[in-house]
Order: sequence, then structure tokens, then C-alpha cells
Amino acid sequence: MNQTYPVLLDFAVSGTGTLLVALHVPGENRRSWDRLMLESHFRVIHVDLPRPAAHDVLTLADDLHAVVEAVAPGHRPRLVGQSIGAVVAAAYAAAHPAGEVANLDQLLELSVVDFRRWVARSTSTPAWLVALDIDGTLLREDGSVSDAVLTQVHRLDAAGHHVVLTTGRSAATTVPLLDRLGITPQFLVCANGAVTLHRDLDVPGGYRRGRVESFDPADVLRSIRAHLPDARFAAEDNHGRYRLTEPFPFGTTGFDDEPVQVAFEDLLGHPATRVVAFAPGHDMTDFLSVVGKMSLRRVSFAVGCTPWLDLAAEGVNKARAAEGVRAELGVPRERVLAVGDGHNDLELLAWAAERGRGVAMGQSPAELIAAAGELTGTVHEDGLAQVLATL
Repeated sequence: MNQTYPVLLDFAVSGTGTLLVALHVPGENRRSWDRLMLESHFRVIHVDLPRPAAHDVLTLADDLHAVVEAVAPGHRPRLVGQSIGAVVAAAYAAAHPAGEVANLDQLLELSVVDFRRWVARSTSTPAWLVALDIDGTLLREDGSVSDAVLTQVHRLDAAGHHVVLTTGRSAATTVPLLDRLGITPQFLVCANGAVTLHRDLDVPGGYRRGRVESFDPADVLRSIRAHLPDARFAAEDNHGRYRLTEPFPFGTTGFDDEPVQVAFEDLLGHPATRVVAFAPGHDMTDFLSVVGKMSLRRVSFAVGCTPWLDLAAEGVNKARAAEGVRAELGVPRERVLAVGDGHNDLELLAWAAERGRGVAMGQSPAELIAAAGELTGTVHEDGLAQVLATL
């Protein structure tokens, strides 16, 4: 062991990069450490701790700090240990500047992919929350996703950034996309912010419904029908099931695969997380004029690029749900990036642009471009890939 520094603990230094302290205890199997090949990713200080009876934990933490200051003054090291080593690591982090503290046994249980993500988080700058709309942003009109976009999404995910899909789609049509995208986000925002899904490997599909915000749609449905008697309606309930009055154009709804067709009156007696009104035969100028005459009180609504109206409970939108995700992840507001292309992304991009980055796709309506802080290329120009490449 290297003993050229005036410290009380034996240690050796190897590797290059972000500083990491590996705390070894008497009698441990060093082969467990070898499996992680930490020197391939970090500058590692291997520290031999004495037997627990020799020092109390706080004294060992102070002695360890002397080692760190001798090797890399002023640095905040990551620390890894097991048994008494894990206890000393926690004591060090409580008393001295430190980065992440990890337990060796837990690292050994990680899959190869998850271990790479841990390394990426530990060796890179702090993670961003990357909130991405799906249709018109990630996916083209035909449902395809470009190789350039996939490459950037995979890169950010592997680097430990929090890629969160924020969509008007139902949960049932969002989760299956993850296989195509090759990611498993911790959170998904669906139904324009009314439903937030949490990653949970113990439930079918791998996601459970976390925050769900519903409302009584009866009054707003009656108001819309009075102004648009030929409109088609759909409503999503608290469990993600859809009821609709007539078929909607294929591929336009983001509904589940088996919506139930019902009479209009049957939509009135059930709480809804999302209500959609579609008025075929109306041009956008006429449609917007009619919407302006409606009494849409105590609800949030967004108009689509076609004669389409999306409604949710008052105050519910993608931004509100994304802020809840951000707070739970502990990501600073300044490290938020949101990208979208539709009216239902207005609040999301405005929220992101306040202190982070809000980016409108090139084909976005003028109101969205005005709300966003940045503009990128269209979906056919791989505008999303252009933005993600800057992180």
C-alpha cells in the first residue's frame, strides 16, 4: 500500500476520472470488487479500514477525509463500501463534502445496463429531466421514429438523464411504445397530465397508475353538444378505459385498443380523466369560433390542429404533471428540457422555458413557438435529435 502521504489509513490510487473511494474491510473477498472494474471508469482510492474495534466510525470518517484531501484536495468523492465500510461511507457523507454513497452488494446485483447507468450518473454532470411529447415530436405522422432520434434518446438514457414521455395518449397506448424506443423511464405522463405512471416491475406491464386527476364531465359535455350537435365524443375513466359515442379516425386518438361504444348519455355519469370532442366536417376557423362561444368552466382544454378539443380537470396539464415528476426526482428547474409540437404542449414548454429549456418543433403553431424559448427543425428534419444532441 502507498504510504507516502501523512495519513493514518493505508490506501492505493489507480485509474483516472471522477474520484471514487472504495472502502475495504478485513477478510473481504476482493474478487467481488474486481467484477465491477471500477478503475475503468473512475480514479479510485482503495482504502483499507482497520477492524471495527480499532476506531469508532466518526474517527474513521475523519481519517478517511485526510486521505481524500491528500490525494485530491477539495474534491467530493463518490464512496462505495459494504458492512462497516458502508457505515463509514455514510458517516463520511454526513460530516464531509461527498457525492453519491453506494453499497457494494447493491451494485453487484445490478444488471449490466443498470450498472452502466449508475456509472454514467456518477461520472457525468447532474442529470436533466427530458420531457418529450410523442406524436409529432418523437414519432412522425405515420408512427415511425427515425434512427437519429432513437440514437439520441438511447444516449441520454444511458447517460443517466431522466427521459419522460409526456403525451395526450392513454397509458394503454403509451407503454407499448417503450419497447420500440428501447427505454424504461421511471415515470410516464399520459392523458395530457391527468395520469402519471410509475415504474413498478411487480405489476403487469411494468407500470402502475400513480397520480390520477379526474372530474365530472357532464356539464362540459352538454355544453359542447349544444354547440356541436354532430360532434363525436370519447371519455377516459380512472382506470384508463375509453367510452366513445362513435368511431374516431384510426390512429388519431391515442385511446386503448378496445374502446366501448355507448350512447352520449352514458358518458355523463362517470368521472373522467380526459374528454375528447371531434367535429368532422368543420374547418378550423369555424371550429375555433364555436369553441370560443362555449361555456368551458372549471376545466382545462386544448384545441388540436384539426377540429379536436381535449379536456381535463381544471388546472391539469402536462406542465403540472411534469413538475410533480421533477420534484420527486429532485432535478433542479434549471436542468429541465421539454420538447413538443401541439397546443397541448403550451403550458409544458412555457414552464420549461422559465428556468430551463422549452423547445418547439419546427411545425408547431405560432402560439407554441412564442411560448417556447427555442425552435428546432420539424419532425421530418429530425428536429428532436438536433435538440437532444446539445445535452
